[in-house]
Parts: sequence; structure tokens; C-alpha cells
Amino acid sequence: FFIYFIYFSLTLPPPNGKIILVQIFKPKEAKPMTTAQELQEHFRSCMPIFIALGDEVRLSIIEALTENALSQEHSSGPVDFADHAMNVNEITRRTSLSRPAISHHLKILKAAGLIGVRQDGTANYYYLTLRVPTRQLMKLGFRIEEFIL
Repeated sequence: FFIYFIYFSLTLPPPNGKIILVQIFKPKEAKPMTTAQELQEHFRSCMPIFIALGDEVRLSIIEALTENALSQEHSSGPVDFADHAMNVNEITRRTSLSRPAISHHLKILKAAGLIGVRQDGTANYYYLTLRVPTRQLMKLGFRIEEFIL
């Protein structure tokens, strides 16, 4: 149920004709506060993202995938990263890393949900999938804010 507090600030209208002020307050709905344990669990669920983003090599791979998608001609509107995927050879040329190193780092990025993969024949094409990890991190941020405020 909602409890409404009504506060009337009444003043007799002065001769100059000012309006009577009426204010209605509705308290914020009580929502369960984030507990320390819930915060810790959510932080742990985001750890693969932090680990994946905490390496310069993986960041260079994300940068290469981003540059590839944004450098291509596309219609106005959001970029569909899946349409601008790169294979390991293309990523290797862009980053100057070895194929085994690229493959290792792509596996970590995929496990964190930062990239997706589609297969075309025998080749795998990798692309950014940032929506879900971004939402996870935003949710963590909101939970932290709720916890400390």
C-alpha cells in the first residue's frame, strides 16, 4: 500500500492575488537494499569481464575489432558488429601478435561475453558483443551505488 503525505502550505492570498501553494509528497517505494553478500556475488559474476579487460593484448584485439567495424561504410544508425567480423589472420595482421596468442586471448574474451564467433566454412569470424557485459557492469555500478548510499 502507498502512504501519501500531504503537506499543505497555506497562506491567505495577499492582496496582490498570489496563489495558495499545495505540495503532495509520496515517499520512495521501499525496495530491498543490496546486501554485502549480494554485492559480492554480483562483483564475482563480473570478474571475467574485469579479467578480460585487464590485459593490454586483449584491449588491442577489442580495439582492432572496433576499428574494423567503424571504418567500414555503413548506413546511418547503430553498427551491427556481427556484420564486421574478423578472422584470426586479420586480427593477427592488425595487432602484430602470433596466431596462438590471438587464439588464446580470443578464448578469454569470448568466455567473458565480450566477443562472439560465427563459423563460415572452416574459418571462425569474431565480432564484439558488448550489450550483455555492459549491462552487467551497469548493474554492478547501480548495486554499488545503492549499497554505499
